[in-house]
Amino acid sequence: MAISDKPIIVVFDFDGTLTCVDSFIPFLRDAAGFFKFWIGMVLLVPVLMALFLHIISNQYAKEIFIRFFFGGWDTLRFEIASKKFAKGRLLRILNQSAIEQLQWHKSERHTIVLLSASLEI
Repeated sequence: MAISDKPIIVVFDFDGTLTCVDSFIPFLRDAAGFFKFWIGMVLLVPVLMALFLHIISNQYAKEIFIRFFFGGWDTLRFEIASKKFAKGRLLRILNQSAIEQLQWHKSERHTIVLLSASLEI
């Protein structure tokens, strides 16, 4: 089998590669709304301090933030907020050169794997 006959698999990280910045905080701000976002940020300062001091993990801090901002939300509400973010703010934080590279791999029919610590939706 020639090397060109082997499948090509490319892996892209989402935040910081396909986007110029981490998308978690912009998503929270967009989905929760201005007032709930800032109230939450003030109330969650102890979580941010524990994260900064390496007392808790990034994953655990994210879980606390997700519970605070999205606790009680049903799947449909979360899906609607996610789609709104994808069509709005997310477009403004995409890394265009990385997106062009991804599109090239797609046009070449390479297998594309997206890795992310962000929310799956």
